[in-house]
Amino acid sequence: MNAMEELLQKDREAGIPEAPDPAYTVAALKKRLGQPAASHQEDDVDKHLLIGAGATMIGTAMVALLLGASPWWLLAVPISALILGPYLLRKGA
Repeated sequence: MNAMEELLQKDREAGIPEAPDPAYTVAALKKRLGQPAASHQEDDVDKHLLIGAGATMIGTAMVALLLGASPWWLLAVPISALILGPYLLRKGA
């Protein structure tokens, strides 16, 4: 971390303003130091989680229909997805 702090100190002395986003600053410093960029493994985990959730919902709906539940209750799934989707898919959730 000392190398990053030294680069930040040199930038401050040179009058370069800091970026408002700390993640951008860290990524830029890592790039200047020659460190590898962050991997996109988190995105793959999100895809697998969404696929698993979708498969679980489809399976639950099929079992409920086979047991004689009214198909009208299936409207709750897309309505709740429309309401909760943006909150759940927000970055960092």
